[in-house]
Amino acid sequence: GTILAKLPVDEKKVVEKCYYRYFKLATFSNSVEWNHKIDSDIISVWYIAYILFMLQEILGEDFFVQMGIPSGTNQNILLRQKRKAFTILITAYKLVEKYRTKENFLNEKYTSLIQSTELIKNYSENDVLFYGLNVMPEAFAGLSSITQQKRLATGMSLLVDIGGGTTDIAFFTIRENQPDIHSVISFPKGLNFIFENYIRQI
Repeated sequence: GTILAKLPVDEKKVVEKCYYRYFKLATFSNSVEWNHKIDSDIISVWYIAYILFMLQEILGEDFFVQMGIPSGTNQNILLRQKRKAFTILITAYKLVEKYRTKENFLNEKYTSLIQSTELIKNYSENDVLFYGLNVMPEAFAGLSSITQQKRLATGMSLLVDIGGGTTDIAFFTIRENQPDIHSVISFPKGLNFIFENYIRQI
């Protein structure tokens, strides 16, 4: 989604408007230029913390979080992206525990919130299990849903998933309702990129 953050930039209470689109694109892609004073990972943590508060209001504690990350089949890139995703998710959960309610979180001063948000990069496997987190390539996340619903026949297929911020292309084979992914390409251009370029031409 898109976040409009109004952030004070000096003591005169000047407000800087930051349009923050597609947190996964800004956080996981090296091709995105991030020119704001607050790190994109920190804003992603705030965004996810807010979503967690909303989910708790609706579902209580009876839910778990699964995140699809833009990644191909390169294992080094995949592991790096997964570590970043777990860092952001676990940090968001810690903020939820600290502030306890959505109102406390939203009423916190911006400067205090920055001080309270320390990215937890040295998380443990117990943290991942405790919060019930799962991180996987976006292509696999999409394919799991499709194949479990038996919406595709067995055999080889090509899936093009054009999202808001990224496009994933996956070549896979379905065996016994489980996708066996042979190759994945993920690049940071999606419908938002198409829309913004279309607007410039009008």
